[in-house]
Amino acid sequence: LVNVSGSTSPIDIGGWIFVSVGALLLFMTIMVWRSTKKKARSFSKTVMAFGLLVLISSCNTGPEPLKTGVDNCHFCKMTISDVRFGAEVVTKKGKVYKFDDSKCMINYLRTKDVEADNIKGLYLTNYSGLHQLIDVNKALLLKAEDLRSPMGGNVAAFDNNDSLQTIQKRFNGKVISWNDLYKP
Repeated sequence: LVNVSGSTSPIDIGGWIFVSVGALLLFMTIMVWRSTKKKARSFSKTVMAFGLLVLISSCNTGPEPLKTGVDNCHFCKMTISDVRFGAEVVTKKGKVYKFDDSKCMINYLRTKDVEADNIKGLYLTNYSGLHQLIDVNKALLLKAEDLRSPMGGNVAAFDNNDSLQTIQKRFNGKVISWNDLYKP
């Protein structure tokens, strides 16, 4: 496959699943078509309904996990090297823009490349735990110079107060809100 930047990339597991399901549906349709027409009609409807369900479920409009060493920051183009500080913008059409730091995401938002009306969600990576993405409006933020994030934003996001307080003791930072961090 060729992506926007012109480089090639292999099909990910989701693509192989999609192709496999399509091949399975084609095989099942042919087998039913060969059997009696009456049975084929009812089974064909079931297969079509299943295929439609698979097709609809393959459209993801939520955040995607960041892959260190693989994903690049949409704003600064650097390879994402520290998932603890990552961020994402997800549009209403499902396009995902990945960033290596909240600072890059904020700088990108200020370019107005994606209009605010077209944004479905803004996400920051949970600094602690499994580094899942948290909606910026639910995230607890800590700004500390000693955090040393990739682009100098030095902001860590947390999904609970206990984790934030533990890291705050270690890095002696200030608790801020998303509105303190990003002012359009």
